[in-house]
Amino acid sequence: MLRQMTTNNKVVDISIVVATNRPVKFLKEIMRSVYRTSTLNLEVIVVNDDPSRRVTNSDFDSFFSELNMNSSILFDLKIINNEKNSGPGFSRNCGIDVAEGFYILFIDDDDELDLSVLSVLPDMRQRPDIIFLGFEDTSTVFTNYDLQNKLPASKIFKITKLQQAFLENVFLPAQIQPYLFNREFLKTNKLKFPNAYVGEDLAFNTMAMLKAKSVFNIPGFFYKYISRPGTLKSSQGIERSIDLLRCLVDLHNFKNQVSVLSATAQKFCHEIMIFFQSLFCMRVLLASSKTENIISQSSFSKDSEIKIIKHVFENKIDVSELRDFINKIAVELKRICTQMLIPLLENFQKVFVFCVGSLGRSVAKLVTEGCNKEVIFVDEMFDKFPTKKVDGLGLISPKDLYNFDEKKCVIVCNPQPAIETKIANEIKKNEQSGANDFNLIFGSQLIKESASLFFGKCEVVF
Repeated sequence: MLRQMTTNNKVVDISIVVATNRPVKFLKEIMRSVYRTSTLNLEVIVVNDDPSRRVTNSDFDSFFSELNMNSSILFDLKIINNEKNSGPGFSRNCGIDVAEGFYILFIDDDDELDLSVLSVLPDMRQRPDIIFLGFEDTSTVFTNYDLQNKLPASKIFKITKLQQAFLENVFLPAQIQPYLFNREFLKTNKLKFPNAYVGEDLAFNTMAMLKAKSVFNIPGFFYKYISRPGTLKSSQGIERSIDLLRCLVDLHNFKNQVSVLSATAQKFCHEIMIFFQSLFCMRVLLASSKTENIISQSSFSKDSEIKIIKHVFENKIDVSELRDFINKIAVELKRICTQMLIPLLENFQKVFVFCVGSLGRSVAKLVTEGCNKEVIFVDEMFDKFPTKKVDGLGLISPKDLYNFDEKKCVIVCNPQPAIETKIANEIKKNEQSGANDFNLIFGSQLIKESASLFFGKCEVVF
């Protein structure tokens, strides 16, 4: 159901799409930020993905009364209620379909933003395909300011500069929030999100950046993502593994339909597809049940087992047909990963996994199940976990790690290698142990190499 709060006929500068499955009260704070910091004509498109309740215009009556709105600035509200829970990808596509603004912005319902930096938009003579904005998060791990500083500021430039900056920074466009997308550009190129709950942002951004020609970079703070430990539960389960493979297949198909790609664009796309391979394998490991005697398990070698994944990428079968096959994939991945880990952990009985997240938790499973080592998690957000345990394993702060005198092995775990490097450098700076008492491993590299071996075995090559 689609309804509009006002009938103002002014031109819409920006359409802001908010996909949500939470009560309306959580939306109101970010909508206050939107209204109070913007000098542009806006429409906010709320896509409610919780079919157990309907959102209506009357839910926002008190909000609009409270604002005492200035009639000279357009602030429209559109509401879409999904008939069933369909995920952020589907919901954002609904927003694209009804958007009327020159640009479309996708935001979450509980973060912080400052639209005042967009006051330059009306003065722009040309409308670039993508506008690049500043992004940070409350954990201070995800920021793009270094990346922004490597790009021309407040001017239009070719998309290849942005692609190259991502490659050099080893930091991939995994978040959707720091970009404005030209609506006509999206419509002309029929760009849509994969129908998925995870990974859809990265796939969409990549497809847009393969088709775009021009970018405008606006430096400085624009968006703050609120990191919360509770969001981890959304990454669990076989369905999320299927989601990531669906994103990879959609991106692979899209890339094959683009007639001409520059060498930079080809490399950019290849790196992201390899990253998706790793994400898929990571989630498979996380979703799997406990495996005994991993190394002695029978190998994943039957022709029918190997070819099923190849057939997915040849579009002969749908990704969903792999659901009943995930456990076999998990066992083979555990074999590959464990064989790599065993020699690295040989001299350590206690292993510290730095960062509680999907990658950290999947690596912890490998260490405890396959290598029979004790695992202790380390996380900057230590105080956000009241039980000081994750998956039944102990949790400490980085300060506790640095004060730990025994020889130690630390596996740094973040899917973004650039962030892992940042964390590793901080550990090295604070580490007091001698060189012979300390070993540092990168979890993303472990999973990347294992994923490459697995997909190679399945005859899938990008």
